[in-house]
Amino acid sequence: MDIYKLLRNSIQSQINKSEMYGSDCTILSQMIFEKTLRRISSSTIKRFFGLIKCNYKPSKYTLDTFAEFIGYRNWNDFKTCNDDKLITDSTEVSWNILNNRTSRITLRSLSSLKQKTNYKKDEFIFRQQGRKRFEEFEADTLPATLFIAPDGYGKSTILIQLMEEYFLQEDKRYQHDIVCLIDGEIFFDLYFKSGNVDILNDLIEFDINTKQNIFFQKYNELAEGRFWLIIDDFDDVFHKRSDYIQLVENLTHILMMNEGDWFKVILTCRPENIDTFNCVLHKRPFLKSLWFDVDFAHENYIDAINISRLNTTEINALFKLHQIKSLWTDIFSQFDDILGIVSKPYLYSVFIDELKRCKNISEINLLNQLIKAEILSPPLLNEKLSLIEHYVSLCERGQECFWVEKNQLLSETNIAPAYNQLISSGILYEIFKPTNTIDLRIMVNFTQKTILEYIIFLCWLEKNEFTIHLFFEILDYYKSNQIMQHRMMSFFVKTAMHKGDLVIIKRIKDKLLNKTISEKNNHPIYTSECAMDLLSILEELLVKYSELQN
Repeated sequence: MDIYKLLRNSIQSQINKSEMYGSDCTILSQMIFEKTLRRISSSTIKRFFGLIKCNYKPSKYTLDTFAEFIGYRNWNDFKTCNDDKLITDSTEVSWNILNNRTSRITLRSLSSLKQKTNYKKDEFIFRQQGRKRFEEFEADTLPATLFIAPDGYGKSTILIQLMEEYFLQEDKRYQHDIVCLIDGEIFFDLYFKSGNVDILNDLIEFDINTKQNIFFQKYNELAEGRFWLIIDDFDDVFHKRSDYIQLVENLTHILMMNEGDWFKVILTCRPENIDTFNCVLHKRPFLKSLWFDVDFAHENYIDAINISRLNTTEINALFKLHQIKSLWTDIFSQFDDILGIVSKPYLYSVFIDELKRCKNISEINLLNQLIKAEILSPPLLNEKLSLIEHYVSLCERGQECFWVEKNQLLSETNIAPAYNQLISSGILYEIFKPTNTIDLRIMVNFTQKTILEYIIFLCWLEKNEFTIHLFFEILDYYKSNQIMQHRMMSFFVKTAMHKGDLVIIKRIKDKLLNKTISEKNNHPIYTSECAMDLLSILEELLVKYSELQN
């Protein structure tokens, strides 16, 4: 294929035009200026696309501008990245050519993943569960597997580490294997720039009747090793459900056409999207047997997860790697709830960043940063705020329980996208609960109870001053729920210490000690025995947090 024709095709793909007309050139001229701030006249574009007769080649300025418009740095970059597309005879395709073509996709995807995750090899451990799962899959004859976890669990990081460990070193373990790593978020950017890699075409438009297994016809007999198709964030290739279902269907056809053990597939996805795989595989149940160690019969999204949070051993290793002082080990040993939160790799990185920023970090400070990073951040910030407020209202601030019904939670308009984002990031999760009828209710809860409890405490603070009156109002509200009483007391003490306001704690102690607790309708809110119990808990909290502050 002529290099100019290749450029024309790339531009047309970019603007979704199979043919160019004069009006298209005028529109394209404006689009190019808006994206590149470089001007090309519509007449120049018409000459390039053959709508006006021209006897000379386009200028370097024109070619550089076209190349920048479709995502390259300049014309030379476009030529360098696409020189192998000039092959016109399909019989010339070889294992080495396939390797060259896919390596460009892999390197672009790897760069994208590292940028998104802020991955630095010397700042993160190689997670053994990722290594173990990969090596067991590699040794097995089954062609496909899934790495399933919510956003932030480190799926992308694991793939980066696997790539560096097994496929990209000079003395790589699998010398003759080819790997095509695809970042699902930039799939179509890769697709438009690498349209000569048939596997990308098959993922988007697989026609079993007309394509005649082209990819496998070309490469199955030529295979000198295995071909690895690894797609990170498979969910993000398409956001429209019908398109996503078709993508899974196409992948299923590709697996069906596979003969032998030369073709291996690894996908990462979020647990809620396993339902789509179930929907497709329900038509052909036997295809479930092609998937290595994937449970498609899960009862809820939590059960589908097979990439877990950081365990205690991994967190301790990270502490050593980042040279965290023993004080922080003490904090995590005493507050298991915080350990549970930062065991999510993404949130652990937030913790490290906060520790670097603020040497005297407190638990309240850390919780504020985690909630800001995980919930109170774009996109959909206002919608998430509305959803959280509605959630807290439905569960009555945790007076009796934390569960809410999904249908009730989504009864407010325009919060469904925010809900889906919090499900995807692992903040919320769903379970099915049977009713007295044949229907099932979908109930929703926070994955980390500590985050919800602290959000509830913040809701108390939002409309009330931080006073002794608020302390006893909160305790009275939870008088039938001793666990929440203790949790809210704990947050109250932590907040007071975070603010440096120990006077309010002294006044609360005096009230409890003297049993001069306010009354409602002439009936004591607390008995003398209850007051002493609360005082004992309060003093225990003060001792614990004072030790940590010191």
